[in-house]
Amino acid sequence: MAIGDGREAETLLKRADIALRRAKESCRGWFCFFKSGMDERAHERAVFEHDLWLAIRNDEIEPWFQPIAVLEDGKTRGYEILARWPHAERGVVSPDQFIPLAEAAGLIGDLTLNVLRRACREAAGWEGAPHLSLNVPPALLPDGDLAKRLLKILTETGFPPARLGIEVTE
Repeated sequence: MAIGDGREAETLLKRADIALRRAKESCRGWFCFFKSGMDERAHERAVFEHDLWLAIRNDEIEPWFQPIAVLEDGKTRGYEILARWPHAERGVVSPDQFIPLAEAAGLIGDLTLNVLRRACREAAGWEGAPHLSLNVPPALLPDGDLAKRLLKILTETGFPPARLGIEVTE
């Protein structure tokens, strides 16, 4: 194949890369041909990932608080911290859409710590001193500085460490 000014080669390499990623996502040991529309999906994912990166950098991911109640008396004893992303164009983006993307893009650590920081600031002065529960993804466990980072956030926000529970997500 004769290649003119290099743009054809660049396009072919881009398509081959997209097909390779698609095949890897599908199942190891399989092959995949480039199909029309794959580059569009890759572009959409790249835009979505960029939007997520900006949202994390700009501290736009919000903590939501799911009550944890004791069955004996029905009283709320604490709250699980949930993450919600209010996107300007997409509305509130579901965590099942952005959490896997954050994990795949290596953004999950910043996302988790940002949401914890906001949640601690908000809940530090709540009446009754309820506990908060934070879900930590397994991808963060190898971080040898994770405990220091968590303690730094608790110190910054004035949230008592005894009121925070850590749970590893499944």
